[in-house]
Amino acid sequence: MKKKRILSAIVAFATALCGVTFFGGRGMMPDMSLVAGAEETSSGGISVSQAKVQKGGSFSVDIDVPANNIYIDTIEIRLLFDTDAFEITAWNPGISGAETNYSNSGGFATIVYATGGSGISLKNGFKFSAVMRAKSDAKLGEYDFKLSRCIVNSYDYNYRWNSPTTSATVKIINNVTTVGGTITSNGVPGTAVVTLTDGSGNASEAEVVLTESARVIRNDVEVILYSGKYSFSGVEIGDTVTIKAELDGCIANSEKLVVSSTAYTGTQSGNAVDLSMNKRADVDGDGTVSAFDATQILRYLTGKQSVVGDAENTAYIILVACVTGGDRVTVADATQILRFLAGKSSVFGNVQG
Repeated sequence: MKKKRILSAIVAFATALCGVTFFGGRGMMPDMSLVAGAEETSSGGISVSQAKVQKGGSFSVDIDVPANNIYIDTIEIRLLFDTDAFEITAWNPGISGAETNYSNSGGFATIVYATGGSGISLKNGFKFSAVMRAKSDAKLGEYDFKLSRCIVNSYDYNYRWNSPTTSATVKIINNVTTVGGTITSNGVPGTAVVTLTDGSGNASEAEVVLTESARVIRNDVEVILYSGKYSFSGVEIGDTVTIKAELDGCIANSEKLVVSSTAYTGTQSGNAVDLSMNKRADVDGDGTVSAFDATQILRYLTGKQSVVGDAENTAYIILVACVTGGDRVTVADATQILRFLAGKSSVFGNVQG
């Protein structure tokens, strides 16, 4: 009788809290041996189908109750959201016979389910989904969806589920577009990895196979250029992103871009970031390391005309020239190149394949 009174109190409290009523008939008790030894679990939880959404865009907020070989008697879920930014368009309880309620003015969605002792199997778990829409007049920024109440109990209270996460975040963003460009290596074939990192630190990667695209003459040396195109869609307009290209055998190159509304199409310059990569110490980009590279470093250090200082991408060529590490060119870098070319021990010899 004590357990019945406790259950009735829970039901009455849920009814008052959620603003809904429900009726549960008492049926036959399940095999409670399935519950014996059951423990509290903390897997599953609240999540969102996408971390970013445009104004007017739809997504889902999902609450996953993990599967367990037991029967449960009570479920109470209460989800809270910001009414200035979102509205619910569908609220799926995931359980036949559950009482549901939601309010786009009150900013909540609830599910209350009690079997009255008959129990319901948790063998396959449950998923509750709220389909949300970002309002067209919502302010840009991040918003939290919160579980203010989450109870899943077995009849004899040997099992209780506590969500490991009580909130999930969605960011309302401006319209999105496509960013892309061409990756080129001077004399090094292979597959480049291109990474786009947005202003919030979220990163996306793409692999680009570089194939021969041209042959040019630099300092009387024929250089094979290897190129490939990349693109990233769904990039927020107005965000500042960093594009980074990496390729085995080359020094990584990167560039920042303030994303405009003009989408990259592969044939025009809108939102395009083209990156070229050289071997370490190959400052003139002819695909080889030679005494000419060392000479150009020394000319740069003495203030004379040099491909290091005259390059359009001087900051990158300085990284290429920094054989000994860091981001500052010194005489030691030129010395290490000359020692390597003379067959002597050098730092450069340890890194040049």
